Amino acid sequence: MDYLSEVQSQVIAWDQARARSQQRELGWSDMGGCRAQMGFRLRDEWATDDVDDWPAIKGTVLHEWLTGIRRDAAGGIPASNFRMSWDVATEYGGIRGHVDEIDWASGVITDWKFTKLASLRVWDDPEVLDERFIQPQGYCAGVMFNAPMGSLAHWKPPMVRLMVAPVDGTFADWRVYERPFDQDVADMAVQRYQIVQEQVIAGETDLPRDKPYHFCEHWCEFFQACRGGQDQRPMEEITDPEIAAAIEAYGLALEAEREADATKKAVAPLLRGARGRARGFTVSMTRPGAGRMVPDQKEVEQVFGAHGWDVPYIPVPGKPASLRVQRSKKEE
Repeated sequence: MDYLSEVQSQVIAWDQARARSQQRELGWSDMGGCRAQMGFRLRDEWATDDVDDWPAIKGTVLHEWLTGIRRDAAGGIPASNFRMSWDVATEYGGIRGHVDEIDWASGVITDWKFTKLASLRVWDDPEVLDERFIQPQGYCAGVMFNAPMGSLAHWKPPMVRLMVAPVDGTFADWRVYERPFDQDVADMAVQRYQIVQEQVIAGETDLPRDKPYHFCEHWCEFFQACRGGQDQRPMEEITDPEIAAAIEAYGLALEAEREADATKKAVAPLLRGARGRARGFTVSMTRPGAGRMVPDQKEVEQVFGAHGWDVPYIPVPGKPASLRVQRSKKEE
Protein backbone atom coordinates (compact mmCIF):
# COMPACT_ATOMS: atom_id res chain seq x y z
CA MET A 1 0.00 0.00 0.00
CA ASP A 2 1.45 3.39 -0.98
CA TYR A 3 1.54 6.32 1.42
CA LEU A 4 -1.52 8.08 0.00
CA SER A 5 -3.68 4.95 0.15
CA GLU A 6 -2.46 4.24 3.68
CA VAL A 7 -3.46 7.69 4.96
CA GLN A 8 -6.82 7.60 3.20
CA SER A 9 -7.56 4.16 4.63
CA GLN A 10 -6.76 5.37 8.14
CA VAL A 11 -9.06 8.38 7.73
CA ILE A 12 -11.92 6.19 6.43
CA ALA A 13 -11.39 3.66 9.24
CA TRP A 14 -11.51 6.46 11.84
CA ASP A 15 -14.78 7.74 10.44
CA GLN A 16 -16.38 4.30 10.18
CA ALA A 17 -15.43 3.47 13.78
CA ARG A 18 -17.35 6.45 15.17
CA ALA A 19 -20.67 5.71 16.86
CA ARG A 20 -22.44 8.22 14.60
CA SER A 21 -21.17 6.44 11.46
CA GLN A 22 -22.35 3.07 12.74
CA GLN A 23 -25.81 4.42 13.50
CA ARG A 24 -28.35 2.97 11.07
CA GLU A 25 -31.50 4.74 12.18
CA LEU A 26 -32.53 7.95 10.50
CA GLY A 27 -32.08 11.18 12.43
CA TRP A 28 -33.15 14.79 12.15
CA SER A 29 -30.36 15.49 9.69
CA ASP A 30 -32.14 13.13 7.25
CA MET A 31 -35.66 14.53 7.59
CA GLY A 32 -35.44 17.00 4.71
CA GLY A 33 -33.85 14.44 2.41
CA CYS A 34 -34.99 12.01 -0.26
CA ARG A 35 -37.84 9.70 0.67
CA ALA A 36 -36.58 6.97 -1.66
CA GLN A 37 -33.24 6.97 0.19
CA MET A 38 -35.11 6.86 3.49
CA GLY A 39 -36.91 3.75 2.25
CA PHE A 40 -33.67 1.95 1.38
CA ARG A 41 -32.27 2.71 4.82
CA LEU A 42 -35.45 1.71 6.64
CA ARG A 43 -35.40 -1.61 4.75
CA ASP A 44 -31.76 -1.96 5.83
CA GLU A 45 -30.67 -2.69 2.27
CA TRP A 46 -27.03 -3.00 1.23
CA ALA A 47 -25.50 0.02 -0.45
CA THR A 48 -24.81 -0.48 -4.16
CA ASP A 49 -22.46 2.48 -4.64
CA ASP A 50 -19.28 3.74 -2.99
CA VAL A 51 -19.79 7.38 -2.02
CA ASP A 52 -16.85 9.67 -1.33
CA ASP A 53 -17.20 10.44 2.38
CA TRP A 54 -14.47 13.10 2.50
CA PRO A 55 -16.93 16.07 2.49
CA ALA A 56 -18.84 14.51 5.40
CA ILE A 57 -15.60 13.73 7.27
CA LYS A 58 -14.49 17.35 6.92
CA GLY A 59 -17.78 18.45 8.43
CA THR A 60 -17.37 15.98 11.31
CA VAL A 61 -13.84 17.15 12.08
CA LEU A 62 -14.87 20.81 11.98
CA HIS A 63 -17.83 20.11 14.27
CA GLU A 64 -15.57 18.47 16.85
CA TRP A 65 -13.01 21.27 16.52
CA LEU A 66 -15.57 24.03 16.97
CA THR A 67 -17.22 22.20 19.87
CA GLY A 68 -13.86 22.14 21.64
CA ILE A 69 -13.28 25.83 20.99
CA ARG A 70 -16.73 26.83 22.28
CA ARG A 71 -16.44 24.61 25.37
CA ASP A 72 -12.98 25.94 26.22
CA ALA A 73 -14.16 29.52 25.79
CA ALA A 74 -17.01 28.87 28.26
CA GLY A 75 -14.74 27.13 30.77
CA GLY A 76 -14.64 30.12 33.09
CA ILE A 77 -18.39 30.10 33.71
CA PRO A 78 -19.12 28.84 37.28
CA ALA A 79 -21.13 25.64 37.52
CA SER A 80 -23.86 27.50 39.40
CA ASN A 81 -24.20 29.83 36.44
CA PHE A 82 -24.44 27.06 33.85
CA ARG A 83 -25.89 28.36 30.58
CA MET A 84 -24.40 26.50 27.58
CA SER A 85 -24.33 22.89 26.31
CA TRP A 86 -22.86 21.22 23.23
CA ASP A 87 -23.57 17.99 21.36
CA VAL A 88 -26.80 17.36 23.26
CA ALA A 89 -28.81 14.24 22.42
CA THR A 90 -32.49 14.93 21.80
CA GLU A 91 -35.57 13.17 20.41
CA TYR A 92 -38.94 14.27 19.06
CA GLY A 93 -41.57 12.18 17.35
CA GLY A 94 -39.30 9.14 17.58
CA ILE A 95 -36.56 10.90 15.62
CA ARG A 96 -33.20 11.30 17.33
CA GLY A 97 -30.51 13.92 16.85
CA HIS A 98 -27.66 15.82 18.48
CA VAL A 99 -27.88 19.58 18.99
CA ASP A 100 -24.59 21.31 18.24
CA GLU A 101 -25.12 24.09 20.80
CA ILE A 102 -27.80 25.16 23.29
CA ASP A 103 -27.85 28.56 24.94
CA TRP A 104 -30.08 27.77 27.92
CA ALA A 105 -30.11 31.33 29.24
CA SER A 106 -31.27 32.90 25.97
CA GLY A 107 -33.32 30.01 24.61
CA VAL A 108 -31.42 29.51 21.35
CA ILE A 109 -30.74 26.23 19.53
CA THR A 110 -27.80 26.46 17.08
CA ASP A 111 -26.90 24.04 14.30
CA TRP A 112 -23.49 24.43 12.63
CA LYS A 113 -23.13 23.81 8.91
CA PHE A 114 -19.88 23.40 6.99
CA THR A 115 -20.94 23.43 3.36
CA LYS A 116 -19.37 24.56 0.11
CA LEU A 117 -19.44 28.20 -0.87
CA ALA A 118 -21.30 27.29 -4.07
CA SER A 119 -24.12 25.87 -1.97
CA LEU A 120 -24.16 28.79 0.45
CA ARG A 121 -24.65 31.24 -2.42
CA VAL A 122 -28.29 30.09 -2.77
CA TRP A 123 -29.13 29.77 0.93
CA ASP A 124 -30.83 33.17 0.94
CA ASP A 125 -33.56 31.62 -1.20
CA PRO A 126 -36.59 31.13 1.12
CA GLU A 127 -37.30 27.55 -0.02
CA VAL A 128 -33.67 26.53 0.52
CA LEU A 129 -33.73 27.96 4.05
CA ASP A 130 -37.07 26.26 4.76
CA GLU A 131 -35.46 22.88 4.13
CA ARG A 132 -32.27 23.74 6.06
CA PHE A 133 -34.27 24.81 9.12
CA ILE A 134 -36.11 21.47 9.43
CA GLN A 135 -33.20 19.96 11.37
CA PRO A 136 -32.80 22.66 14.06
CA GLN A 137 -36.59 23.02 14.38
CA GLY A 138 -36.74 19.30 15.14
CA TYR A 139 -33.91 19.65 17.65
CA CYS A 140 -35.70 22.51 19.38
CA ALA A 141 -38.94 20.53 19.54
CA GLY A 142 -37.07 17.70 21.23
CA VAL A 143 -35.44 20.01 23.77
CA MET A 144 -38.69 21.88 24.49
CA PHE A 145 -40.97 18.89 24.93
CA ASN A 146 -38.57 16.66 26.84
CA ALA A 147 -37.51 19.27 29.38
CA PRO A 148 -39.00 19.25 32.91
CA MET A 149 -42.29 21.12 33.13
CA GLY A 150 -41.73 24.87 33.32
CA SER A 151 -37.94 24.67 33.21
CA LEU A 152 -37.80 26.51 29.87
CA ALA A 153 -40.63 28.94 30.57
CA HIS A 154 -38.23 31.86 30.00
CA TRP A 155 -37.71 30.80 26.36
CA LYS A 156 -40.11 33.42 24.92
CA PRO A 157 -39.96 32.68 22.09
CA PRO A 158 -37.34 29.96 21.58
CA MET A 159 -35.08 30.68 18.62
CA VAL A 160 -33.35 28.34 16.17
CA ARG A 161 -30.14 29.38 14.46
CA LEU A 162 -28.00 28.16 11.58
CA MET A 163 -24.34 29.15 11.67
CA VAL A 164 -22.75 28.43 8.27
CA ALA A 165 -18.99 28.37 7.68
CA PRO A 166 -18.15 27.33 4.09
CA VAL A 167 -15.17 24.98 3.91
CA ASP A 168 -13.79 26.68 0.79
CA GLY A 169 -14.55 30.28 1.73
CA THR A 170 -13.16 32.95 4.05
CA PHE A 171 -14.37 34.46 7.32
CA ALA A 172 -16.18 37.08 5.24
CA ASP A 173 -18.38 34.29 3.82
CA TRP A 174 -19.65 33.02 7.18
CA ARG A 175 -23.39 33.51 7.70
CA VAL A 176 -25.93 33.28 10.50
CA TYR A 177 -29.66 32.71 9.94
CA GLU A 178 -32.24 32.82 12.73
CA ARG A 179 -35.93 32.01 12.99
CA PRO A 180 -38.43 31.62 15.84
CA PHE A 181 -39.19 28.06 16.87
CA ASP A 182 -42.04 26.63 14.80
CA GLN A 183 -43.43 23.34 16.06
CA ASP A 184 -45.45 22.92 12.87
CA VAL A 185 -42.21 22.48 10.90
CA ALA A 186 -41.09 19.68 13.22
CA ASP A 187 -44.53 18.06 13.20
CA MET A 188 -44.74 18.09 9.38
CA ALA A 189 -41.30 16.45 9.20
CA VAL A 190 -42.42 13.77 11.67
CA GLN A 191 -45.60 13.17 9.66
CA ARG A 192 -43.62 12.90 6.41
CA TYR A 193 -41.28 10.37 8.02
CA GLN A 194 -44.17 8.34 9.46
CA ILE A 195 -45.76 8.11 6.00
CA VAL A 196 -42.49 6.73 4.59
CA GLN A 197 -42.35 4.20 7.44
CA GLU A 198 -45.92 3.10 6.69
CA GLN A 199 -45.13 2.74 2.99
CA VAL A 200 -42.09 0.60 3.76
CA ILE A 201 -44.11 -1.61 6.13
CA ALA A 202 -46.74 -1.99 3.39
CA GLY A 203 -44.03 -3.27 1.03
CA GLU A 204 -43.90 -0.22 -1.24
CA THR A 205 -40.51 0.21 -2.92
CA ASP A 206 -41.10 2.95 -5.48
CA LEU A 207 -40.98 5.92 -3.11
CA PRO A 208 -40.64 9.53 -4.33
CA ARG A 209 -37.16 10.45 -5.56
CA ASP A 210 -36.79 13.94 -4.14
CA LYS A 211 -33.30 14.60 -5.49
CA PRO A 212 -32.40 15.02 -9.18
CA TYR A 213 -30.57 12.29 -11.07
CA HIS A 214 -27.16 14.00 -11.18
CA PHE A 215 -27.20 14.58 -7.41
CA CYS A 216 -28.04 10.94 -6.74
CA GLU A 217 -25.31 9.80 -9.11
CA HIS A 218 -22.66 11.55 -7.03
CA TRP A 219 -23.96 11.36 -3.47
CA CYS A 220 -26.36 8.46 -2.94
CA GLU A 221 -25.12 5.05 -1.82
CA PHE A 222 -28.24 3.44 -3.37
CA PHE A 223 -27.95 5.07 -6.80
CA GLN A 224 -27.68 1.86 -8.85
CA ALA A 225 -30.44 0.13 -6.93
CA CYS A 226 -32.72 3.15 -7.17
CA ARG A 227 -31.96 4.79 -10.51
CA GLY A 228 -29.39 2.62 -12.27
CA GLY A 229 -29.82 1.93 -15.96
CA GLN A 230 -31.59 5.17 -16.81
CA ASP A 231 -29.19 6.12 -19.60
CA GLN A 232 -31.75 8.21 -21.47
CA ARG A 233 -33.02 10.52 -18.80
CA PRO A 234 -36.19 12.50 -19.40
CA MET A 235 -36.28 16.22 -18.65
CA GLU A 236 -37.33 15.79 -15.03
CA GLU A 237 -39.00 18.34 -12.78
CA ILE A 238 -36.34 19.26 -10.21
CA THR A 239 -37.97 19.97 -6.86
CA ASP A 240 -34.91 20.02 -4.59
CA PRO A 241 -34.87 23.63 -3.28
CA GLU A 242 -31.10 24.15 -3.35
CA ILE A 243 -30.59 22.86 -6.88
CA ALA A 244 -33.73 24.63 -8.14
CA ALA A 245 -32.44 27.90 -6.66
CA ALA A 246 -29.02 27.33 -8.24
CA ILE A 247 -30.63 26.73 -11.66
CA GLU A 248 -32.62 29.95 -11.32
CA ALA A 249 -29.57 31.94 -10.16
CA TYR A 250 -27.46 30.64 -13.04
CA GLY A 251 -30.20 31.26 -15.60
CA LEU A 252 -30.85 34.81 -14.42
CA ALA A 253 -27.10 35.53 -14.39
CA LEU A 254 -26.80 34.14 -17.92
CA GLU A 255 -29.65 36.33 -19.13
CA ALA A 256 -28.08 39.37 -17.46
CA GLU A 257 -24.74 38.46 -19.05
CA ARG A 258 -26.30 38.27 -22.52
CA GLU A 259 -28.06 41.58 -22.00
CA ALA A 260 -24.80 43.12 -20.80
CA ASP A 261 -22.92 41.75 -23.84
CA ALA A 262 -25.55 43.22 -26.16
CA THR A 263 -25.23 46.61 -24.44
CA LYS A 264 -21.43 46.52 -24.70
CA LYS A 265 -21.54 45.71 -28.40
CA ALA A 266 -24.06 48.50 -29.00
CA VAL A 267 -22.05 51.29 -27.33
CA ALA A 268 -18.51 50.09 -28.11
CA PRO A 269 -18.34 52.02 -31.45
CA LEU A 270 -18.87 55.25 -29.50
CA LEU A 271 -15.92 54.55 -27.22
CA ARG A 272 -13.15 53.12 -29.40
CA GLY A 273 -10.15 55.45 -29.26
CA ALA A 274 -11.40 57.33 -26.18
CA ARG A 275 -9.17 57.89 -23.17
CA GLY A 276 -10.33 59.56 -19.97
CA ARG A 277 -12.70 59.43 -17.00
CA ALA A 278 -16.45 59.77 -16.63
CA ARG A 279 -19.00 58.90 -13.94
CA GLY A 280 -16.63 56.81 -11.89
CA PHE A 281 -15.15 54.85 -14.82
CA THR A 282 -12.00 55.20 -16.93
CA VAL A 283 -11.74 54.34 -20.62
CA SER A 284 -8.70 53.60 -22.76
CA MET A 285 -7.48 51.23 -25.47
CA THR A 286 -5.16 48.29 -24.87
CA ARG A 287 -2.10 47.80 -27.02
CA PRO A 288 -2.60 45.57 -30.06
CA GLY A 289 -1.15 42.09 -29.78
CA ALA A 290 1.90 41.03 -31.79
CA GLY A 291 1.33 38.69 -34.70
CA ARG A 292 2.83 35.20 -34.85
CA MET A 293 3.63 32.54 -37.41
CA VAL A 294 1.40 29.48 -37.63
CA PRO A 295 1.64 26.39 -39.89
CA ASP A 296 -0.02 26.71 -43.29
CA GLN A 297 -2.17 23.59 -43.26
CA LYS A 298 -2.98 23.65 -46.98
CA GLU A 299 0.70 24.10 -47.92
CA VAL A 300 1.71 21.25 -45.63
CA GLU A 301 -0.85 18.95 -47.23
CA GLN A 302 0.36 19.89 -50.75
CA VAL A 303 4.01 19.25 -49.89
CA PHE A 304 3.26 15.91 -48.27
CA GLY A 305 0.97 14.97 -51.15
CA ALA A 306 3.69 15.77 -53.73
CA HIS A 307 5.95 13.21 -52.01
CA GLY A 308 3.19 10.63 -51.57
CA TRP A 309 3.22 10.99 -47.82
CA ASP A 310 0.25 10.94 -45.49
CA VAL A 311 -0.11 13.94 -43.24
CA PRO A 312 0.37 12.68 -39.66
CA TYR A 313 -2.55 13.19 -37.29
CA ILE A 314 -2.93 12.65 -33.58
CA PRO A 315 -6.23 12.24 -31.69
CA VAL A 316 -7.53 15.33 -29.94
CA PRO A 317 -10.22 14.99 -27.27
CA GLY A 318 -13.57 16.44 -28.16
CA LYS A 319 -15.06 19.44 -26.46
CA PRO A 320 -16.33 18.44 -23.02
CA ALA A 321 -20.02 18.67 -22.20
CA SER A 322 -20.94 22.17 -21.17
CA LEU A 323 -23.62 23.46 -18.84
CA ARG A 324 -26.69 24.81 -20.62
CA VAL A 325 -29.41 26.64 -18.73
CA GLN A 326 -32.27 28.29 -20.60
CA ARG A 327 -35.82 29.37 -19.91
CA SER A 328 -38.43 26.66 -20.14
CA LYS A 329 -40.82 27.25 -23.04
CA LYS A 330 -43.73 26.78 -20.65
CA GLU A 331 -42.62 29.86 -18.69
CA GLU A 332 -42.14 32.14 -21.70
